[in-house]
Amino acid sequence: MCALVSKARNLVVIITLKSSGQSFAARIVDYDDDFIEVLVRLNKNGEYVKKREDFVNGDGETQDRILVAIADISTIS
Repeated sequence: MCALVSKARNLVVIITLKSSGQSFAARIVDYDDDFIEVLVRLNKNGEYVKKREDFVNGDGETQDRILVAIADISTIS
């Protein structure tokens, strides 16, 4: 997983979580053996944007950095 995360660093990806099935667009900022730090954008309802286009075109939207447990990631696409 860390090799994939390393290659995807600074790209906008779609992350799907195992625990909730939630998917969201994010830019991978940093990672270690247990967590990845990602930059996400929030829509007007306070939810994470789900599409790459919304992330890239959301210049005026609120941004946040979150930690995601690598063990909780189902897919990165």
